[in-house]
This record gives sequence, structure tokens and C-alpha cells, in this order.
Amino acid sequence: MATTTTNYNLIKPAETDFYNIADSNGNMDIIDAELAKKASLDESGKLESSVIPDIDCGIWDSNAVMAHNAAQTAHGNLIVDGNQDTNADTSSTLEEHMINPMAHQNIILDGNDNQ
Repeated sequence: MATTTTNYNLIKPAETDFYNIADSNGNMDIIDAELAKKASLDESGKLESSVIPDIDCGIWDSNAVMAHNAAQTAHGNLIVDGNQDTNADTSSTLEEHMINPMAHQNIILDGNDNQ
């Protein structure tokens, strides 16, 4: 006995069912109608401007970011490469360094404690 798919109710014949052209054509019609609802691309392969919503992102205030980065407490615990043991990484090339598990074992991207 045939079942249907969850999202579009396409007919899924059982292994014991005979092939029914009407079911297949109905599935194709459903797929075609749903694809027509999706955004289309222009001749350059980009979304047509008519389907892109106008989003107001406001004005970027770089002064606040610059003030934050200049503050003494902004990134008080920032450690770019936290190797506590200089002998941990004995790589002689960048390739060796990138695969060395000891190269950045203590790295902390932004370790602001309690801030």
C-alpha cells in the first residue's frame, strides 16, 4: 500500500504496487508548483533583487569598538599563543607547526574572567 512523504504528500508506492503514471505525474506537478514558489536567479546566477528584503542594519559606530579595544581592561586575559613552555613546539617549518599538537595547547582567544 502506498504511503506519502511528510512535507509535500508525494505518493510513495510500496514495493508490491504496480507503477501508476497518474501518481508519478501528480508528484511531478506538486514538485513543479513548490519549486516555482522558491526564489529564482537572474541571468548572472544571483538572486533577483525583487526577492531580497530591504534590511536596515543601522549605522556602524566604530568609535565604541575602538574605545573598547583601547581600554586597559578590555581583554585583560587575552593570550594569543599561550605556550607556557617554549620547548613545547620544536617545529622548524610552518607545516610542522600547524600539525604539532603542542603548538597551541594553551591558546585562549579571549579569557576575560568575571568581565
